[in-house]
Amino acid sequence: MATDTSTLCLNFGVSIPSAECASWVQAWGSIGAILATLLVLGISHLLNNAQREAEEKSIELKFLEGLFQLVGGVRGIAGKIIDIETIAPGTPHERNQMLAELEAMLGALQRIDISRLYKFELLVAAIAAESNVRMLIASIRYVASDQASAQLEKGYLAEVAISAMKNIEPHAVLLYQLVTERGAKTSIKGMVRK
Repeated sequence: MATDTSTLCLNFGVSIPSAECASWVQAWGSIGAILATLLVLGISHLLNNAQREAEEKSIELKFLEGLFQLVGGVRGIAGKIIDIETIAPGTPHERNQMLAELEAMLGALQRIDISRLYKFELLVAAIAAESNVRMLIASIRYVASDQASAQLEKGYLAEVAISAMKNIEPHAVLLYQLVTERGAKTSIKGMVRK
C-alpha cells in the first residue's frame, strides 16, 4: 500500500504540493539518518574509550601485582635466611640456594620498566627491594669468603635478613593497598611481621 505524500505533509499541518512534500520527506529522512549515524558513532566511541580504559587498568593492575609479588619474594627469601641462620649457621648448600634465589630475584627486579613506575612510592619500593637483595647477596658472599672473620658475630646473616624485612615491609603494605584498591584479590599474609 503506497502512502500519499500530500496526505503525509497534511498530517503535519503543512499544505504543500506533493512533489515538494516528497522532497521535504526525503530531507527529513536524510537528517534523521545523519543523526542516527552520529548517535551510533558516539556510542561506539564511548564504548571504545571504556574498553581502552579497562584494558589500561588491567595492565596497570598486573604490573602492580607483579611488583607486589617481587617485593614479597624478597621478603620471603629474607625469611628463609632467618629461619636457616637462627637455628644454626646455614650450610654452604643452603647459603648457595639462598644466593641463587636472590640472584634470580635481582634479575627480575632489574627488568622492571621504570617508566611504568608512575608514583614516586613505586619507584622507592622497587629500589628498596633491589637494594635489600644486593645487601643480602653481599652478606652471604662475605660470610662464605675467606675474608670473613672467625670472630664474625653469630647470627650475622639473620640480623641482615631481619633488617631487610623491616626495610621492605612498608613498601609491601603500600603495594598491597594499591593492588586491593584496584580490585585485586591478593593477600598480604607473610608479607609483614606478626
